[in-house]
Amino acid sequence: MKKLIILLSIILLISAACTLPGQQGETQNDAVTINFLTNQPPLELYEKQNFRVGLNIKNYAQEKKDVFVCIFDELGDYFNGVPSNTCKSIKLDAAELSGNDVLPSDKRVYWPGEDQTYLYEKIDGTMSTSVFAELSYPHKTVSTSQICIKRDIEAETRGVTCDVDSKEQVENNDAPVKISNLEKRLVPLGKNKVSVMLTFDISNVGSGKVQNKKSLKGREETDPVIDMVINLVGETNSFKCNPTREDGKILLKENQKTIKCEASVDMEEPYRMVPLEITLDYGYNILTSTNPINLIGKEGGK
Repeated sequence: MKKLIILLSIILLISAACTLPGQQGETQNDAVTINFLTNQPPLELYEKQNFRVGLNIKNYAQEKKDVFVCIFDELGDYFNGVPSNTCKSIKLDAAELSGNDVLPSDKRVYWPGEDQTYLYEKIDGTMSTSVFAELSYPHKTVSTSQICIKRDIEAETRGVTCDVDSKEQVENNDAPVKISNLEKRLVPLGKNKVSVMLTFDISNVGSGKVQNKKSLKGREETDPVIDMVINLVGETNSFKCNPTREDGKILLKENQKTIKCEASVDMEEPYRMVPLEITLDYGYNILTSTNPINLIGKEGGK
């Protein structure tokens, strides 16, 4: 009995550790997901056995998506199988919102077609391969917050919290790249002018990597850059951010990058609450594969 209680305590502790603070239900990080359909292809194939590749693609974004999918295998074209650079453009319907739940649209796609098949030839004994699927799609992360700005940073603001230095709550849409750890600092610039300084992290929380939007329908290597627009809604402001490239884009080769931004705001009233909106525009790439497929040649199958 004592051992059972200890075991249950450990399970509860692990469950609690796996739940993020403030998280309710499942959070979808990938706006689009891709998975192989069961036995398409099978994990054991004999030489000249017909097969096809089937994928299920789901769109969690509440907007239509044009995605680009390529499939290939490890063996190349010598053994026939799946030809290299076998790609399709696919249109996905928008997801629907039911209460607080997102109902993704989904589409099944088959290679080389619904009524066509592949086969492997020239198998030497027993060999192994895997089939890969690479998905690319454009996406926008929209992150929102609300910050307080005050004219005199030494003055108290009755009835409202308006700190000079503060950590701010931020909300993101379903996206593989998110804004987090938003911090604000106010610096006086004059009688009626305040500098708003923001620090935040841009994090890749999806199952793939950021991709340059210019290379979504090609496999050439380009810098994984993000276009960012940041503004205080209703204000005339222009944020300057670092580190960025000369063209203002953010290079995100790593999984997380800290960004610092600053803008000057004219203030007539003692304080005001201002909506903050950060938009990230980028391409995203996910690579998935089957488990190893056992290929059996004519002699290997005897």
